[in-house]
Amino acid sequence: MVLLASEGTFDDWAARPEGTLALILLLHFVQNSMFANTVLENNYLPRVEKLCLQAVERGQDRSLDDFQRAHIYVAMMSSRPAKVRQQGRALFDGMKDHLTPEQLAMLQTAAEQGTLTV
Repeated sequence: MVLLASEGTFDDWAARPEGTLALILLLHFVQNSMFANTVLENNYLPRVEKLCLQAVERGQDRSLDDFQRAHIYVAMMSSRPAKVRQQGRALFDGMKDHLTPEQLAMLQTAAEQGTLTV
């Protein structure tokens, strides 16, 4: 499924906030879990950065619940451009008080490892 998403098979998902989140989860968190410590880790990071920035620009992030939205910001914080990382950090810091301690712990793990914690 990650490969199909990387090839654009599910690009139409990005028309909806939940679909954009699903693509980010697949191409960043799931992909990094599958390929941790290999040359394929972070292979789709430029695409993830683009999806995250589009979600914020279009206001899609605001349509999601706080925990879902936080995943977009965590993915941004692992981006290569410092500007995207800083924007993700600022957005996350501005909403993290709305998350439970358990949600914060899960997101902290995801941020540190670049993987999805389920």
